Amino acid sequence: MLGTLLKVVLLFILSFISWNYAGFLFLFFLSYFIWELDKKAIEKKFGSYVMSSLLFLSTWHFGALTWMIDVDMGLAGLVCNLVIYCIPLLLFYWVRSSSVGSVYAFLAIFLIFEFWLNSISFSYPWLTLGNVFSNQIFLVQWYEYTGVLGGSLWLLLLSTLGVGIINRKKKLLGFVVVFCVPVLFSLFLLVMKDYKEDKLVRIGTIDIEGAMKRVGDKEVAYHIYRSFKNERDLDAILIPELTFRGLDKEKVTSSFVYNQLKRLVKTGITKTVYFGSTLVDEKVNITNSLVILRAVDTDAPWIKNKSKLVPWNEYLPSSIARWFKKSFFANNVKDDFKAISESSLPIPFICYEIFYSFFSNENLNFGKPMVLLSSEEFLNNSYFGKKQYNNFLKVRAIETRAPLVKASNFGETCYIDAYGEMTLVDNEKFVFEFYDSVRNDGATMYNTIINNAGKSIFLFIFCLFLCIDVFIYKLFNRGSLNIHFHSIVKSLNDDPRQV
Repeated sequence: MLGTLLKVVLLFILSFISWNYAGFLFLFFLSYFIWELDKKAIEKKFGSYVMSSLLFLSTWHFGALTWMIDVDMGLAGLVCNLVIYCIPLLLFYWVRSSSVGSVYAFLAIFLIFEFWLNSISFSYPWLTLGNVFSNQIFLVQWYEYTGVLGGSLWLLLLSTLGVGIINRKKKLLGFVVVFCVPVLFSLFLLVMKDYKEDKLVRIGTIDIEGAMKRVGDKEVAYHIYRSFKNERDLDAILIPELTFRGLDKEKVTSSFVYNQLKRLVKTGITKTVYFGSTLVDEKVNITNSLVILRAVDTDAPWIKNKSKLVPWNEYLPSSIARWFKKSFFANNVKDDFKAISESSLPIPFICYEIFYSFFSNENLNFGKPMVLLSSEEFLNNSYFGKKQYNNFLKVRAIETRAPLVKASNFGETCYIDAYGEMTLVDNEKFVFEFYDSVRNDGATMYNTIINNAGKSIFLFIFCLFLCIDVFIYKLFNRGSLNIHFHSIVKSLNDDPRQV
């Protein structure tokens, strides 16, 4: 009992440190995790396997996501996510206990699972394994070729090699090579930066949470105008997610808020304004949205609804939501996103959307910075929640090699360059000035794959790997049986009395 308690504490600490400070340490957690589960699966101890799975998943989730306990519906979401993570572990048990595949099947199964998490809307991809390196970005500059799932593959491969070392079936050399080659390549990319400075971009941001607490929407809109009235020729002004509430979607252009912010464009202060607000349509659908005012047509704003809503906190399927005394945002409501994506504007993301690797890369307007409107009130001022949030943004910047500007209420407004270096600001109003870095050789390989071959190519590769593992494992076992059979036949021929 004492030994189990000590193991829980150590695993919890290891998970906490890995996801907040030193991502590579999670290799030790994951290696032990896979080794323990593999051993119990081979021994066909299902009850013990389930208990070990829950122990590891609990220490992983609660260690990495301690901050969620104090978040609205956070504990419920954390527990549900933990249960969902049991799916790949149960599949692995079936594979190993049925002698279908090797320990490397865990790698393929878990990558397929992460592909699924990053592809559907109602999911929580926060714990995608590749994200753990977001606090050590010097290790993973090659995400521009593989995306964050490439980091998951690297970590899983190192961990399964680690299992072989624990079992004394693998030599250390293979592990060292698999570790060193990506790291050296990452350092090479940092040294040989393949970018040119194109044009100066000036984007204004405002953190309006203080004013939001004191006054209503009209006063907030006027306060924003006054904050920027002395600026000129900004490329954009970003006003965070949920700054305004309850604007009528059909009459948004006649609202005081809209007309006050329109002055920012009309007077030449900026070319574009992105502002976050909840909108209510004629069907009384409430959406978490952003509105884009453009200098070219100030009376025809574009509206984008948040398409990736936070499970439990912002959205639940209606069949589940009715059991909770809480209002949720509407999902899949028609908006102008197609027109926005076909324009030359930087594509805006609303908070949680940016955590989906495929979604971010599918909707990137290459050659333009990414802009993010965020409200981090749901983090409940958690230091570690904010820290992880910002670290994961670095991963998106590296994947796309596009700079990112985040305007946040109740969080940290920041600028992240194409290599993941972050600049935080505390000012209520701030103007970021940076050169719009453009790759000399076009989009990143990862972005090109996503937009040309489609994200399903990754699913195909992961499934193919699983099939190859099963085939080789079966072939190897069949060969072992044949060798054993022939040795028996030979011994009988040598000594017929054994019959």
